[in-house]
Amino acid sequence: MWFILSLISIFFWSGSDFFSKLGSPAKDKDSHLKMLMVVGLVMGAHATGQVLFHGVSFTKEILIAYLPVSFLYISSMLLGYIGLRYIELSVSSPICNTSGAVAALLSFIFLKQVLALPQLFAILLILFAIYLLSYLQKKHEDAERKKMQEKVEDKYVNSFIAIFFPIFYCIIDGLGTFLDAVVLEKIPEASANVAYEYTFCTLAVCLFSVIWARIFLKEKLSKAQYLAVGLAVLGILILGFFEEG
Repeated sequence: MWFILSLISIFFWSGSDFFSKLGSPAKDKDSHLKMLMVVGLVMGAHATGQVLFHGVSFTKEILIAYLPVSFLYISSMLLGYIGLRYIELSVSSPICNTSGAVAALLSFIFLKQVLALPQLFAILLILFAIYLLSYLQKKHEDAERKKMQEKVEDKYVNSFIAIFFPIFYCIIDGLGTFLDAVVLEKIPEASANVAYEYTFCTLAVCLFSVIWARIFLKEKLSKAQYLAVGLAVLGILILGFFEEG
């Protein structure tokens, strides 16, 4: 039975990657923000259902305790969505989904968890595969440039940089999984999931305003202005969490 459920899980997970690629066209510079917004809103709805109908406990202390893990997970997803604008899903997905190897390696180094020889071999094999995919991707795109002998689209110009988005996703998501295991020793897993989803939803609400302003009001801010807005939102959230009474 577990094998069948595993196959079903793999099927739906691959479907998630497929639709993420469809939602990340290369010409849409805001596609990664739109993806974060939609995913965050769905997560917020799910978290609310867990709290209201399943009695999952949720407090600001849990939210804050899980915030570093949430930050790593959300950051990795952001990098993954950006990368999908420039690189093929068949290359990006295998790299992104090897983050478990990073988590296992960190657990081996810092938590002194024992890894069997086949597990160590598997980790080395995954690392080699990531390097090989990166090398082959670069070689393929160099050949495309030479063949076309003309200005190529952005994904080829930025090929060497693009391959690093799924690699960084893998590393950051692996760090998140490792830290997840540490934090979950102190708080319930269901409550941690709700904290993560509400953090994601808060970000999505902020992005919702930005996207609407860009689409309908044609507002465009500089990177420094976006940073300032982000800091202001962070300050408001902190005040809200620690407000007495």
